[in-house]
Amino acid sequence: SFVYRSGDYGQSWQRFDMGAQAFGLVDIYFWSRDSGIVVGSVDTSTNAIYANAAIFRTTNGGFTWQQVYQSQLPEEWCWKISVPSSGVFYVAVEQYSPGSRYILKSMDFGQTWTELNYTNYMITTPPTNGIVSQGIGFRTVNEGWVAISSTNAISNSFYHTLDGGLSWSPQNVEFGINRFRFINDSTGYAS
Repeated sequence: SFVYRSGDYGQSWQRFDMGAQAFGLVDIYFWSRDSGIVVGSVDTSTNAIYANAAIFRTTNGGFTWQQVYQSQLPEEWCWKISVPSSGVFYVAVEQYSPGSRYILKSMDFGQTWTELNYTNYMITTPPTNGIVSQGIGFRTVNEGWVAISSTNAISNSFYHTLDGGLSWSPQNVEFGINRFRFINDSTGYAS
């Protein structure tokens, strides 16, 4: 697991080896030159089946990282990050094992994290193997979407919230979504 940093407009890159801390890294977000988070998983067995979702935070440009979150269930990865406002972060959690489905939310620049469950709002409950959330996008601090894709019989779906992830409503879509991007209050894209 590596993080790369450029200080010269991408002409050269410095590599930070995070293999001792992380099994895999998926997404990264920096809000200043020195402060940011990277998300992925930790796994002491070198086997993704036993991975726990994890978030790391740096305040010195990536030279050192502090682990600020780790899930307790196997077969989980933090996947995509959405930042609708300064200091407010949401992270999708990809999960392969049975159990509740949730996203993560931070209101303090990634120092602490809250799990927000959306299992009760899913089209098919209880969740079974093969239901994973990857894409997450918040247009504002309160309004956002998380997308799940499925390897079993349920349809791929968005889940929509208007209260910052406390409650959700399903919206069927044809395919699973991996990334959301909002470019202003009214225009967003998903792929």
